[in-house]
Amino acid sequence: MKIACFSASPIMKYGLMPGFEKNGEETKIFPMACMGDEMVTLELDGQVIRVPYTEQDKINSYIGKCVAQYGPDYVILEGYQGELALGISMACEKYGCGFIYWSIEDPVGFARTLPIAKMADIVFTTALECIREYRNQGIQAHLLMFGCNPEFHQSGVYRPQYDLDFAVQASWYNFASRIEGFNILLKPLLGLGHKYRIWGYNWDSDPQARAFLGDNGDHFAGILPNEKLPDLCASARIILGFQCDSSSITQTSMRNYEVLSCGGFYLCQYTKASAYIFREGAHLELARDKEEAVSKVLFYLAHDQERIRVARLGQEYVHRRHSYEVRVSEDVLPHIERRA
Repeated sequence: MKIACFSASPIMKYGLMPGFEKNGEETKIFPMACMGDEMVTLELDGQVIRVPYTEQDKINSYIGKCVAQYGPDYVILEGYQGELALGISMACEKYGCGFIYWSIEDPVGFARTLPIAKMADIVFTTALECIREYRNQGIQAHLLMFGCNPEFHQSGVYRPQYDLDFAVQASWYNFASRIEGFNILLKPLLGLGHKYRIWGYNWDSDPQARAFLGDNGDHFAGILPNEKLPDLCASARIILGFQCDSSSITQTSMRNYEVLSCGGFYLCQYTKASAYIFREGAHLELARDKEEAVSKVLFYLAHDQERIRVARLGQEYVHRRHSYEVRVSEDVLPHIERRA
């Protein structure tokens, strides 16, 4: 099959699309940055003029041209990208392609992304609990959790600039579970004198995030490209992880898989999914409250071999059970038809 994508996000570029390729399917990513400034010809008062398309018209035109030229069996879209969804839906209907939507923000984003799901031919969700909700809406839905790509998410190289006691590569989102995680896991560590850095979106722009950091704002280091994650995991002793949902048994941060796959030691807030999918003390560590967070950080900073053991077992586990090659083979391909 030929699978097209219009998102060059790391999760697609380094994750799901290579998973299709490893299963023998052909893929192509059309970055929206290549869209250009298209013009439309209009006749106004007897004169022919050229004016810029509206942004949505430019998106629709670019997607339509790419789909017509490439002729994919399916176009896949992830996350909340309404403008792309509209253009993909129109192009798929016109050229006879299937539209696959991967709803990666469920369950917290279910209501927000439901209109996109209704445009698609088939929906995959990271939250098992949402499948019934989609089917109640007449939408064909199946489970597709996050995963890792061992060829990209692999052990990195030690870098002195990342030689830290703990590191955060997580954006600030005002979801209740996320805020709870920051308060449980990060807040009690800020003033203990450890070496740390924080990377991610919104830490410097959201007033609540700035207030949270307070006098520790100078530890915010901007945005860390996903390509740097392997080296961060090879250099920082602990990577802290935060979740946007605590109700699902399958929805976790994508970092759960990526950090472990890169050989990092991962300590995240306790959620049902992190406890259900991973084995605490063997693949990663979990913190249920502030006291446990501080206790585990101090323990693993003082016991290098135990920290290395957990990180190694976690890496072996996700490489074996949770690669995108396995995800596509077991969770995607059985649910999509090869189109004539």
